Amino acid sequence: MQDIAVIVNIILCILSFALAAISVITVIVTLKQNNRMIESTSRPYIAIYTQSIITGEKPYYYLVIKNFGNSAAHFIKFDYDVDLTGCFNIEANKDFLKQIEKTVLAPNQSRICMFNYEAVPDVIKFEYEYSSVAQKAD
Repeated sequence: MQDIAVIVNIILCILSFALAAISVITVIVTLKQNNRMIESTSRPYIAIYTQSIITGEKPYYYLVIKNFGNSAAHFIKFDYDVDLTGCFNIEANKDFLKQIEKTVLAPNQSRICMFNYEAVPDVIKFEYEYSSVAQKAD
């Protein structure tokens, strides 16, 4: 009689250990998934686009760099593949793209610059690298 009770207790201990191990593994996997989801919803999303405004006879064209994300973006690198000298209408805008590097764009903040549409090439390839300011705090 005692042998059966000992065997049952051993089996119950093994099952309890297995269930505890499975629950710990499940919690770890869930925490990793939650961490990925939180990171993806709180990261910056940078977009570079053009915008035109027509006020009367002549349209005005703008180059916009905007952070659509939920945390600030710190630009580490900002480069483009063509020479844009002479593309900007206002003298103060000449160094606009060079000033983007080493700057921070807050959520929903944008940098806007007027440019001469006729002087801009059809295709510009931008290459940029940024990090989330929220990630730096960790």
